[in-house]
Amino acid sequence: MACLWVASIAATWLIVRRATTDESAPPVTPAAVRDHAVRVARPPVLPAREATVPDVAHGTHEDDTAFREVLATLERDLADGRWGVEDRDRLNRGLRTVTAPQASELYDVLLPKLNEGTVTSEIDGPPL
Repeated sequence: MACLWVASIAATWLIVRRATTDESAPPVTPAAVRDHAVRVARPPVLPAREATVPDVAHGTHEDDTAFREVLATLERDLADGRWGVEDRDRLNRGLRTVTAPQASELYDVLLPKLNEGTVTSEIDGPPL
C-alpha cells in the first residue's frame, strides 16, 4: 500500500510540474490533482471468489441442540447472581459448539446482566 501512495504522490508531482512548465497544458485545479491521486492510488479490484464457507446463519438441528444446551447451562450459571471462573470456562467450552449468530445471542443474555450489576463478576480480569 505504501508503494501505491508513493506512486500517487510522484504522479501528482509530475502533473503539477508539467502544468507549471508547459504553457499549453490546461490549468491544474486542486480537484483535478485529488481526482488523479485517487485514481492512481486505488487498489485493483479483484474478481469475487465463490463462497466456500457454509451459511452458518441457518444452523442444523445439531447446532440448535448444542445452542439450547449452552443456553440452559448459562442460565443455570447466572441464576445464583455470581459469575466465576468455572462459569466462564463452561461458557467458553460451549461457545465452541455453536454458530457465530448463536454465540452472539448467548452474549446478549450474559453481558447486559453483568453491565447492569444483576450478576456480579467474581473474576479478577475480563469476565469472558
